[in-house]
Amino acid sequence: MTREEVAKLIYVVKATYPRVFARYTDAETRNMIIAWHMVLEHYNYAEASQGLKVCLTNDTSGFPPSPGQVIDGIQKAKKPAESDMTELEAWALVRKAIGRAGYYSEEEFDKLPPLVRKAVGAPGNLREWAMMDADTVESVGQSHFIRNFRTVAARVREEAKLPENLRPYTQAIAESLSGDASRAIETTNEPEGELATVEQITEHMRTFRKLHSGIAEA
Repeated sequence: MTREEVAKLIYVVKATYPRVFARYTDAETRNMIIAWHMVLEHYNYAEASQGLKVCLTNDTSGFPPSPGQVIDGIQKAKKPAESDMTELEAWALVRKAIGRAGYYSEEEFDKLPPLVRKAVGAPGNLREWAMMDADTVESVGQSHFIRNFRTVAARVREEAKLPENLRPYTQAIAESLSGDASRAIETTNEPEGELATVEQITEHMRTFRKLHSGIAEA
């Protein structure tokens, strides 16, 4: 987006909040355009206009939006429906997939929305869960999935705010930090936000199952 296009956005903002900008000098307006352009230059004018429209439509504070709020508006305008999915709604889809994952794990995995697939990690996770008893899946499995879904959703929201040309770098950094593409599920004893391997979560669930069976026998 050019500075001239950013200037159009600024004039819309100034027209919407005339009292706020009543004493703005021409120099201050130029500085504002430069600052907004620095933040929004990687977005096109149509996206930024839609993002500003979202901000203005939902504003009840009486204060003009910042460039960061415009970016939030851009993401809200184009986000997929799954972004509004709650953790329990996502788990309900996973639980349904687990029911057939014993023989059709890859097929069921592919049916899941992209965000849910990222939280599950791999078809093998569905297959592992399908071989475990319902109580273990509903307790340990659900808990781990919800924590992981929360982490993945937050990461996707933050990455979506970055310009397209910067996303490959952040993705490369994330992969180098994870060290393993199969790291998809969090463990209960790891810090919030870190992901555990498939083997770790499976071992946790097997241990829980053994303990559960022992209590039932007693």
